[in-house]
Amino acid sequence: IEEYRTFGERYGAPSGYRPNGYLFLVSEAGWAEHERGLAVQRRLGVPVEEVTPTEAQAFVPFETEGVYRCTYGPADGYIDPLAVLKVYLKMAGERGAR
Repeated sequence: IEEYRTFGERYGAPSGYRPNGYLFLVSEAGWAEHERGLAVQRRLGVPVEEVTPTEAQAFVPFETEGVYRCTYGPADGYIDPLAVLKVYLKMAGERGAR
């Protein structure tokens, strides 16, 4: 995320990064595995919040049946992959890649 957030300053062209957030809805059966992933994310400094299904509905309405817990990553988002590819290709060419 940091690469894409600072892409324009680093490489002179924007990545199209838009931090619109990402919401995971997790069942009780999947929670233990999801929690292990959360621990890794937190250890690496990724901003992620654990929210209840009711709290998660502030982001987007959904049916809560079968949803045990939720996580929200406010920095998650999307980029323009073609714009990023063009920058990387240009940089590779400048360094002699063919």
